[in-house]
Amino acid sequence: MSKQEVLKLINSLPDDISFEDLLYHLYMMSNVNIGISDIQEGRFYTHDQVKGMFKYSCCT
Repeated sequence: MSKQEVLKLINSLPDDISFEDLLYHLYMMSNVNIGISDIQEGRFYTHDQVKGMFKYSCCT
């Protein structure tokens, strides 16, 4: 996450946001970016692969 991305997020939030809410938004932004990177690098499971992992569950 770049400084510019953080500043863009901060500028999009209300002026009266609490510090805890700001941290939450930064945490979520970071996790979304990690998820996007994982997908781009091929680090994910398809729906069918996940279903196969739970073949003995109630949903098969």
